[in-house]
Amino acid sequence: MRQLLALTASDLLQRMRDKSVLIFALVVPMALMTVFNLVFSQADDIEIKPLTVTVSAPAGDDLAVVLTDVLHSLDGTDELDVTVEEVDEASGRRQVEDGDAALALLVPDGFGPAARAGEPVTVEAVRGDEAGLEADIVLSVVDGFLEQVAAGAVTARAGLAEGVAMTDLSALVEQATTGGPAYDLARGEASDEQLDAGAALVAGQAGLFLMFTVSFGVTGLLVDRESGALARLRSMPIPGWVVVASKALVSFVLGAVATGILLGLGGYLFDADFGSVPAVAALVLCATAAGTSVMFLIVRVARTSEQAGIATSIVALVLGIGGGAFFPVNATGSLSRVLDLNPVAALLRGLGTTSGGGGLGDIGVPVATMLGFVAVMLLVSRLVPDRGGAVVSNVVAVAGTELRLFLRDRSNLFFVFVFPVLLVLMIGLQFGEGARSGRVAVSGAGSALQSGLVEVLEADDVVVSDPAWDDALELLARGRLDAAVRVDVAAATAYDAGEAVTLEVVRGSAGNAQVVEQQVRVAVDGLRSDRARLLALEDAGVPADRAAAAVAAAEGQVVAPELEVTSVDRLSREFEGMGQFEFGASGQLLLFTFLACLGGSATLIQARRLGVVSRMLAGPMTAGELVAGQIVGRWAIALFQGGYLMVATSVVFGVDWGNLPLALLVLLLFSLVAAGAAILLGTLLENEGAAGGAGVGFGLVLAALGGSMFPLELFPDTMRAISRITPHSWAYEALADIQRRGGGLLDVLPQLGVLAAMALALLALGGWSLRRSLARAM
Repeated sequence: MRQLLALTASDLLQRMRDKSVLIFALVVPMALMTVFNLVFSQADDIEIKPLTVTVSAPAGDDLAVVLTDVLHSLDGTDELDVTVEEVDEASGRRQVEDGDAALALLVPDGFGPAARAGEPVTVEAVRGDEAGLEADIVLSVVDGFLEQVAAGAVTARAGLAEGVAMTDLSALVEQATTGGPAYDLARGEASDEQLDAGAALVAGQAGLFLMFTVSFGVTGLLVDRESGALARLRSMPIPGWVVVASKALVSFVLGAVATGILLGLGGYLFDADFGSVPAVAALVLCATAAGTSVMFLIVRVARTSEQAGIATSIVALVLGIGGGAFFPVNATGSLSRVLDLNPVAALLRGLGTTSGGGGLGDIGVPVATMLGFVAVMLLVSRLVPDRGGAVVSNVVAVAGTELRLFLRDRSNLFFVFVFPVLLVLMIGLQFGEGARSGRVAVSGAGSALQSGLVEVLEADDVVVSDPAWDDALELLARGRLDAAVRVDVAAATAYDAGEAVTLEVVRGSAGNAQVVEQQVRVAVDGLRSDRARLLALEDAGVPADRAAAAVAAAEGQVVAPELEVTSVDRLSREFEGMGQFEFGASGQLLLFTFLACLGGSATLIQARRLGVVSRMLAGPMTAGELVAGQIVGRWAIALFQGGYLMVATSVVFGVDWGNLPLALLVLLLFSLVAAGAAILLGTLLENEGAAGGAGVGFGLVLAALGGSMFPLELFPDTMRAISRITPHSWAYEALADIQRRGGGLLDVLPQLGVLAAMALALLALGGWSLRRSLARAM
């Protein structure tokens, strides 16, 4: 025990002197928390705000008057504060464009007669900058009203076809649209295990960087092996398990302390309350154990400390992103169950439980998940063989060598070729076009009511699943669903019998959950209308089979009124023409090009430490040639990474890069900036671990601040101005002009000029610093 404690204390002191521990454990996560909090503080504001709607309706159109009354009736309903102003069309458009109204509803002349006759007619809705979640709810209500009008037209046409007298049609339509059995939605509640926005940012970054922090202990085995320290330790009367246990204990202590500090400090600074301290402490200890267990597997498969560092970055980012460190991952079914095994996801789930008032007795599932993960990782690490136990011009030659070394390292292959493409896919599915579709679970044992509701929701582009009710509530509580509807036996039986139906609906806490709940209400009302019009026809003397056939025939003849939404707000104009994966592609292009280049700074330090640089200078190579070769080598790595991503995203996701030569010019200049930063970083630091930590940390912070993780267009004005200090921001704007707006050379010339100036400055500083370090080495 004394030997174990002595080795652990010695390693802890050594790691605390290592700047990379502080960088990864505290500095970078706190910096990212700050950036994300400043950026998302306004983007995550999902409160229902007062809404002004202007309505332009033709005089004397009674159906347009009914629509206006429906809008008036929304005021005070379900937290809505709606002010309706009746104006002419020009005034309505102008008020939206000037920001005096959020929404303008423009009803055309002849709306009522055309809608009642089942003829084509379009109601235009104009959205402005002030339109938010509440505008989506109003539009959903309008859409539901238009569907009811179409249902009335179908009923009238079916009644005429079956010989109903013209004088009776008005009563028939009235009965079809307002009569029939009542279909009610009773709102239930689910426990909320989802952290609020501020707490999720703190917990997510703490969980992500926990994976980095625990690596400094266990991967120290590889560092000691390379330096010969491990051989010296084994020559002493110290059992081998003591050495390994000391490294594990170092990882555990570093991870637990750093995560505890991040949660405490982050909670204080960003107003996040994680609840019971003993329960939070238990979660942190279990998560640290899970992270440490992964490091044992990495040590078994990595040959060098550099490979271990790259593998750690891959594992940390995969577990972090999959666990929701940056944004909640939408998943149901088998994928949801797989993601639940992620220790970062389990940590966030447990913290969500404690923040909602849960204690030690309520976190059994996440604790069991993390401890099970530990057992699996330790078992796999014992079964995996230990690989670590086995031991042109000068400028072009140096550059080519750097690129070959980069590609030869198999641990780089996933990070360069696979991981960025997976991130583009995830971001596209999460935030791209169509990613805002509602997610609804319709739980039941299988019935006509359930299948009918699913059919209507899917026709409205809602993503529908059918988990068991308890599973649906759990998914809802964790933010993976927007709403859940329970179709129990009583409701299904009542529906089949044509009686009143009551369905339980539970709304989630996600941003657009209220909109999705309104979509569910519209869908349920549509089912009621379908049943009501059949009953109305039957009450008019039409046999049931003929009533159904007449309705089906009328549906093929009637054209429902259309709601056409036109956006004149700034964001819609900014993102006009943007494909589902284009933001993810351009953002990850900039992020990974910079990261790939900065990762080479550790190689430069290692070459100096091992004497490779001295031996190269002893040959027929000048210091200038070596400096130029290093710069060109880093540049080649960056260009390779960026070029590959452009090709891969074009082929796999159909991303349009616009003017390709101009986009490549942006990549070329941005890569030069990254090369200069890599050379400067590699000469300012003396330790590979510190350089690797600073490279990843610096790259992530710049990417977040420069719009690679969240669109610059959504940044608050202050943060948008601050982002100008990053090369990512200028490259982002240039690519946005080229991709979305068809910009040419003159349009992006200012951005290209700034990137060129940044590249010259960093290359000059990096070259000068490298020359100084070479002079000292000689």
